[in-house]
Amino acid sequence: TPSSRKRRSRRRTTSNSSSVARESPARRGFLVGRAEGPGSGQQERPQVLQSAINLSEGRDPQLLERVRACLEKIPGACLADLSMDPDNHRMVASLLGSPGALREAVLRLFELADQSIDLRRHSGVHPRVGAIDVVPFVALGTSPPQVAIELAAEVAEAVANRFEVPVILYELSARRPENVALPVLRRGGLEGAARRLQDIPPDFGPARLHPRLGLTVMGARPALV
Repeated sequence: TPSSRKRRSRRRTTSNSSSVARESPARRGFLVGRAEGPGSGQQERPQVLQSAINLSEGRDPQLLERVRACLEKIPGACLADLSMDPDNHRMVASLLGSPGALREAVLRLFELADQSIDLRRHSGVHPRVGAIDVVPFVALGTSPPQVAIELAAEVAEAVANRFEVPVILYELSARRPENVALPVLRRGGLEGAARRLQDIPPDFGPARLHPRLGLTVMGARPALV
């Protein structure tokens, strides 16, 4: 009957509303970004990126736990994996999140590195040029690569300004053809990086290594297969 159909319609509406209410704002912010402006119709579109941040520290379990605690508190970010290798003297934090959340994560990791890592006392099998050695940004799903490119430039500038660390943009973000390949930028380690900065200035920051933090390579890249 018409009245029963109305009651069923009201039940469906109430059920859908409850489902949305139970979904946390942080999760909604992680999964989507809202497109606003003329013609957008307030439609939502995915804005999810991935970053596997490489730190030059693989022998300090206390720092590992500090990194974990720091990253797990960032709204809109999900710590997918955190590992360290004492032989390579290296830690990798793999994150998923919105551009703003990943920006915050990188800056917080630089704060920890500034307090805890000194490359003058570093030795390991893996080549490295910085305390925060490489910061890749990968656009996932329907997020266009341009989102990752813009984020890399924004974060690189913030890092250089706040920590006085030279930053070189690589891969899709590279502004010079010689900066595309990461192995080339790591060639010769810190000594090679110091010589390189004398000939080719970084994209952001001073044209000299930070005494403890070295330099950082950052940029957008495709997903590794």
